Amino acid sequence: MIKKVNKIIVMSDIHLGEDGCLFNDKNILNEFKNNISLEAKCGTVDELIILGDLFDLSLASYEKVYEKAGEFFKEIEEIENLNNIVFVPGNHDHHMWTSIIEDEQIIKKIKNGNIPAKNLQRVDLTYGEKENTFLSGFLKGSSKKLLVTYPNLFRDAGGILYFMHHGHLLDRIFTPANTVIKPESLQELEAFNASWIEGIWYHLGQAERLGEMVNKGYKEFLGMKTIIENYLEKFQIKGKTVSTRLRGMKTDSLTYEISEYLDDSIGWYKNTLFTPMSFIFGHTHKKSEGNVLNIKSRDIKIYNTGAWHGDISLASYILIDGNKEPELKHL
Repeated sequence: MIKKVNKIIVMSDIHLGEDGCLFNDKNILNEFKNNISLEAKCGTVDELIILGDLFDLSLASYEKVYEKAGEFFKEIEEIENLNNIVFVPGNHDHHMWTSIIEDEQIIKKIKNGNIPAKNLQRVDLTYGEKENTFLSGFLKGSSKKLLVTYPNLFRDAGGILYFMHHGHLLDRIFTPANTVIKPESLQELEAFNASWIEGIWYHLGQAERLGEMVNKGYKEFLGMKTIIENYLEKFQIKGKTVSTRLRGMKTDSLTYEISEYLDDSIGWYKNTLFTPMSFIFGHTHKKSEGNVLNIKSRDIKIYNTGAWHGDISLASYILIDGNKEPELKHL
């Protein structure tokens, strides 16, 4: 059963702990809080949904990440008429999901004298509804819940299905195993690629001096990427070139990947998904709204949440209110 909601707000790519996070500026964080508070005064917001890369465990230390997370959740907790927060991990905070499922499916079972199941259930679970996860410590004493689910989230607002996903599983850089063996289910898609995501976007980033060296190299690469992109644009080199595989891809360069993911998902979820449907993702740090793809005879509207990292012109959230058209809103 897909949960019905009246009003939700969707955002992504905050990257708490990283130098480029816009919420490092308390004035911006306060302005964001005020905006969400105004939305909630005009009708209770059922959920604030954060579609991945809330925490940046690949480019920032644990200490910095949790310090900034504490500041962020303190402001969010104070918003009246906002019921709950839903967190859908992305590639930079994938380890949060791994930690939760291992705690729930392995550690707790062993503590209770039970033998864990042969395989982890890696997808389509929601934690935090009944028993708190360790992330609930950010909202300790609050009436709000922090729910965690992965990799997809579905909500019914005004009879429209909203399919939400961070976006990293659309990106071939994050799913290299798919070139070796095609996943036959969402469980396999995650199982085949989780070790790669964990290794590169968590373990390497937290590898002390080696991690610091990698992070420095990554930032130098971002500068070089901009130069390369500008060069390719100048000479009008388009299509399936190296530019489409650079980090920070434009939404339109992911058309094929979105279509493929939605096509697979319609098969994986069988009769669960219905129309009309809209697909919301982040990851690319490039906001967009209203593009339409036809997948298996379904016209699906595509939205990108933008990002709260780096360029403030990209800072946006999507307001979904009943049966109105979603609005891409800015500070």
